[in-house]
Amino acid sequence: MRGLHGVLLILLVRKLGARESSAYASLFIVGTSLMAVCVADVARDDLTLRRRGVTVTATVVKEWRDPAQGRAARHYHYELVRPDGTKVPGPATRPPNDRHDVGRTLTVVVDPRGELRPQTPGQADATGDLLGSGAFAPAALSPSAG
Repeated sequence: MRGLHGVLLILLVRKLGARESSAYASLFIVGTSLMAVCVADVARDDLTLRRRGVTVTATVVKEWRDPAQGRAARHYHYELVRPDGTKVPGPATRPPNDRHDVGRTLTVVVDPRGELRPQTPGQADATGDLLGSGAFAPAALSPSAG
């Protein structure tokens, strides 16, 4: 949906007779604004998980990988259970770069509502995401200053 808004804005700018330089500036502004929003969205989930999440010990009981679809990245997914055998709430965990073997014990931050994906304590840190989002916002404003 965000991409649709950007495309519509670009088409309107081009159709209303904007010069090429202003069209490129508009494209840059839209692109950096979208990046700021996307990164802030990830940060929001991480902050929510840190605020209401509960740290638990869980065991990996199932591992699977996304099906191959062209050049798209294939992520590993892991189903987790607590020591008492109950499933950890939420979608399967998907670490960005770690591989976990079935039977491995992990410490994860879990959303008690089951809305967010469980993450290791290091993954659920939103500091880098917030800094990235904050860096995109001024960049989006810089072409319009001139």
